[in-house]
Amino acid sequence: MATNIEFCGDVKSAGYDAIVVVAPNVSAVANADLKAPLKAVVDVDKKAENGVFLVPTSLPAKRIVFSSTGPLDKDFDDVRSFEDAAEKGVSRAIEAGAKKPLVVCHNKDEKSFPNAATVSVLGALKAAYVPIEVREAVPEKSKQVDAIGVFGDDKVKGILERAKALEWGRVVSRDIGGSDPERMAAPRIEEYVRKTFENSGVKVEVIKGQSTFEKEYPCLAAVNRAASSVPRHDGRVIWLTYEPEGPVEKTLMMVGKGITYDTGGADIKAGGIMAGMSRDKCGAADVAGVMKAVSLLKPKNVKVIGAMACVRNSVGEECYVSDEIITSRAGVRIRVGNTDAEVIKEFRLSEASLIKHKVRLYVGSHGHGRRACPHEGEGSEGGEPAPDDDRHPDRPRGGLLWRLHRRHGQRARQEGAVRAEAAGHRRPLRRHV
Repeated sequence: MATNIEFCGDVKSAGYDAIVVVAPNVSAVANADLKAPLKAVVDVDKKAENGVFLVPTSLPAKRIVFSSTGPLDKDFDDVRSFEDAAEKGVSRAIEAGAKKPLVVCHNKDEKSFPNAATVSVLGALKAAYVPIEVREAVPEKSKQVDAIGVFGDDKVKGILERAKALEWGRVVSRDIGGSDPERMAAPRIEEYVRKTFENSGVKVEVIKGQSTFEKEYPCLAAVNRAASSVPRHDGRVIWLTYEPEGPVEKTLMMVGKGITYDTGGADIKAGGIMAGMSRDKCGAADVAGVMKAVSLLKPKNVKVIGAMACVRNSVGEECYVSDEIITSRAGVRIRVGNTDAEVIKEFRLSEASLIKHKVRLYVGSHGHGRRACPHEGEGSEGGEPAPDDDRHPDRPRGGLLWRLHRRHGQRARQEGAVRAEAAGHRRPLRRHV
């Protein structure tokens, strides 16, 4: 579950047991009550403000944690520095014993980083996340903090509901994507998804059964062939649909790859590189996360459809192998060249259909999506390859999709994925949507 966040307008509030200050340096801290004890440390240790340090204070919180974003004056600096600093700062406060930290973000460059406050809140919430296995196995450790306070003005107060919705989406994504291959095998993903979207306004439709897959999704059926003989590993195709109030002006579609465990198939992953392949389902996890955020934000006039293709790429006497020829749902004959590049993406619509219904199609994968849907591309819309520039006018900034993967690759996909808005980044960043 997502950690509760609350607004606070006074650093002298008695309801908090730590204050986490996020800023480029101590001189950027505007509040005198916070700056004085921090400056006392920096005056004797210049290096301290380049990282994270803790000092006592006479304020009711008793302790202040300073966490530096680092300099933000270079052309490659971007808003993620605020998230990283907030995460590190709150983690340090938790280590010190805090149960209700207050986050104070100082951002002097609102023009370059308009979303710094939102991203800082998300970083703080990320530090408080507890994996689903821990929450279920050890209930008394199901939360690290009671709540997180956010200091600021009315503008900051206005971002909290959005931040809560984003964090709920990130929790869903982390739970599915980061969990082990048994806890989040396809049937248990179905259970989790049904529970998550119960009474949410999002329609859940599940397609299952090898005979059904062979008819409807023959490529997915090939991947599922070996796993289908083990009921707890049998695949699922999960469709999530959000219908807005009022007329639908455009439709957004997302397809997420959900390989619950990737052995590599008969082209098996050897040499120790199979470890971590339970996170090959993070495309599907991100689709579920975005849909959770959508269910809470309830955008108007936009219909959102998410498809989660959940299947285990197992090995055994029924596994599919290279050189097989499979006829796809579209009637295209495919010769399998590499069983590690699972051919599960059969959710393609014709370009004419996309244009007719004003559909934007996004494919969640790690490179195969563009090959599977070359006209739509990964993270592209209207059949055009996704632009790399964050400021491209046609990108859905501030809308329904946020960056789903981090610069840290697989670590990012485990940690989850529904990102804050890309607006505010100043450098082009490669997208993996």
